Amino acid sequence: MKKIAIFGPPRSGTSWLSHIFNSHPDVALRFQPLFSYGHKGALSELSSREEIQEFFQAILNSTDPFTLMEAESQKGYPSFKKSSTSTHLVFKETRYLQVIENLLQAGDDVVVVGIIRDPLATLASWVGAPKEFSSDWDVREEWRLASKKNGGRAEEYFGFERWKEAATNFLRFEAMYPERFRLIRYAALNQAPDFVISDLFGFCGLAMHPQVNDFIQQSRSRQSDDAYSIYRLPSDDLRWKMVLPDEIVDAVIRELDPSPLHEFIVRKFNA
Repeated sequence: MKKIAIFGPPRSGTSWLSHIFNSHPDVALRFQPLFSYGHKGALSELSSREEIQEFFQAILNSTDPFTLMEAESQKGYPSFKKSSTSTHLVFKETRYLQVIENLLQAGDDVVVVGIIRDPLATLASWVGAPKEFSSDWDVREEWRLASKKNGGRAEEYFGFERWKEAATNFLRFEAMYPERFRLIRYAALNQAPDFVISDLFGFCGLAMHPQVNDFIQQSRSRQSDDAYSIYRLPSDDLRWKMVLPDEIVDAVIRELDPSPLHEFIVRKFNA
């Protein structure tokens, strides 16, 4: 069975991307197992090849409701017709990104997909997620370090500094492990999901399927007010213009302008 891990900082589109995978009949999706009660912290930066293999076997046979997307909070997620036997086991995480490099080094049969979104859009989406950003918090105090949300925990990746860390590592992994790591730019996925997914599925050894095409279209056919919904009308991803104070926008752009991370900023300021 092919083993695939999807990682991205919070509010980067990992849920949408993982459910696109889940819409394929041959895929078994496991949802944030490292955050679940059943498999919490099961991988670390030092996990051996054997421990990584045991982890994938454990999540394949998981009975944890959250991992299986059977929890009460996950009832809005779609269900799909599945083949009798899965060929690909996929899990997605927005935490524990520090384990990725070890997965690539020790888990020699694991393919990792990383997704990065415009940092301004990522920050604005975080501010708009009530379970993640308290109404009592001030974005001017939290945007960079996300101290109140991250709480000093190594596995949490909220805020601009941790976004930079993840994006820098993803670019490095893309160069170091071209056969095992694929970086997805959210802007490209948002603009041309059929093309990006067809290419990504080929990289992962999956053929496109009508059910996948149908879900991509359905996921972009209506707008949900739920911040956690995977249903969104196509947009230019510029909501941050109405959410983030100008000083934060200016600081992010100024800081990234001379760096390779500048490529992730969507530059349609006049849209």
